[in-house]
Order: sequence, then C-alpha cells, then structure tokens
Amino acid sequence: MKPISSLVLSSIFLVLLISSCRKEATKQETNQTNSEKLKEVIAWLDIQDQKFANLPIIRHTISELRENIVGSQLSTEVLNDKQSLIIIPLKSEYKAINFTSDQSFKNLVIIESDHQLMLSNIIEIIPKDQHYDKVPANLISKIYNNSENELNGTFSFLSLANTLVESREYKNGKLFFINKPSESKKKSAGSNARIEDDPTTVEGYYGEEWDSYSSISDPDPTFDSDLSGAYYVPIKYHYNAQVIRVKDTREIINVVVDPITAEPMQATYTDRYGRIVTRYLTLFDHFTSFALLNSITVEINWSCAIYAQYGFIGGPWSRQWYKNFSAIR
Repeated sequence: MKPISSLVLSSIFLVLLISSCRKEATKQETNQTNSEKLKEVIAWLDIQDQKFANLPIIRHTISELRENIVGSQLSTEVLNDKQSLIIIPLKSEYKAINFTSDQSFKNLVIIESDHQLMLSNIIEIIPKDQHYDKVPANLISKIYNNSENELNGTFSFLSLANTLVESREYKNGKLFFINKPSESKKKSAGSNARIEDDPTTVEGYYGEEWDSYSSISDPDPTFDSDLSGAYYVPIKYHYNAQVIRVKDTREIINVVVDPITAEPMQATYTDRYGRIVTRYLTLFDHFTSFALLNSITVEINWSCAIYAQYGFIGGPWSRQWYKNFSAIR
C-alpha cells in the first residue's frame, strides 16, 4: 500500500479547514441575525406595552413575557411567501393561567409580514407518548398553516390577555379535535375559562358553502351529478377562524384559522342507473393564511384538496378537486 503523500494530506486538511470556517461563519451570521431579531421583538413588546397602557391584563402579560423569553434560542420559520414566524421559547417556570402541564413547551410566537412584526400568540405544546428535547423544526409553522405534522398531543393558542383561544388535539400528525372555550356559554374556574375582566373578545367566523361542482347539468336543483353519472349528496364545507380583538377599539391582536372541514365524509345514495353508491371523502393538503388589511380588518384564506372515492358494483371510481375560500372580517 502506497503511503499517502503530504500533498494529499495537506489538501484534505485544507478542505476540512475551509468547511469548518464556512460553518463557523454561517453560525456567526445566524447568531447575529437572531440577536438583531431579538432586539426587534423587545422593541415590539415595548410598543405593545405602550399601546395597551390602559389594559392592565395585557400589560402584565407583556411584562411576564419580557422576563421569561429565552432569547438565545430564538428561531424563525417560513409561514408563506410573505410571512414568517419568530419563535422564542419561554422559561419552564413561566406560568400562564391556561398552561395545563409542567412538561409542556411554551413559546412566544410572533408573525412577521414584510419585515414588520404584526401579531403574536403564546402557545403551549404538550406531546403525548413523545419525548422532545426541544420542539421539532417547522412543527409550529406546519400547525399554523394547518399542514400535516408529526405531533401526537395538544397544541394550544393563547392571547396576549393569557386566555385560551383554541386548543387542538393531534393524533399521529392529524387534527383530531378542536376545543374552543369561547363557544361555550358557561364560564368556570377551570383553565379554559376566560377572565371576567378580560379586555379582549373572540369573534368567531363561521363560513359555509355547498359544493357546486358538476360536469353534467340536471334540471333538479337539489342534486348535482359527478363524472360517473351518479347523483350525489351535496357536500357542505365549513370555514372557521377566531379573530381576537380589543373590545373597546376592535383592534385585532390575534388570529387563529382552522382547516377546512366537510360533511358528510361518507354518503350512500342511488344513482340514475339504480346502483347503490357510497362516496368517501378525504381532505388533505390543507393550507390557511391571513393578512391584516388594517388594524381592524383581516383577510383570511383557506385551501385544501379533496379526494372522493365512489364504491358501487362495477366500480370503484374516484376524482380529485381543490377548494379555495376567502373572507374579510
């Protein structure tokens, strides 16, 4: 075996040195960027403190956040082509009234749009049967966008008034249940209760739309027909969002958008040929976004793909389409 020449060894060393220098330079650049971003966050919190000078509950929350953010662990995640998330972990000793577990991950999340800090949420993540040293990369942005993710547990959104806006339960990355305390008429002393002197109000948006997709016209307006020639039970889509406002000024301080849902997910009917047809729906590729048009108006957008499978004698047959919806509140 020939000995490795000193020239080869020198070349290898030089490559490793350059790679190491590049990594160090990237690390330093990231640290510098995060340091500048942290200064922006602190300045933004100061502005919020001044803006809500007459609202003690929000000012108290902002003061607590200042004392408990772990600035050295600040990170950012892309939300869409115009927005990103600034994510800052909160100290384990941070105690918000709605946090239900000492084992949870608590974060301050601020939405940045066109290089301007806009809205924020306090979030809590409680993994179930999962052991995280830290929150997995891009998990939070996936949940904000209503995309599939790897969470098996609970994800909660809290407002700057430290009240629970919405809590979502995920099973194997898929949304299983949404708890919205604001929809309950009862107020209790439990963790889901809204504070009696809470200066904010939750304005729920509940949009509905009947499916009008049809490639074959029919004089009966109560039915549509799909490409297989089957009369099908119309599909009803639901578009829900929570807009949290300051009661007195109606200024928007939080927005939480739910994914599109549809019903019925399974329907059985008789087609024009007398066949018994069962339709199964699957909704996937969910995406939601919102943009403030001004301090009191927000545009909310929903989209998803729908896959329908039709089972019948001589089948099955399937088709896929996309649904998009927008609303201004």
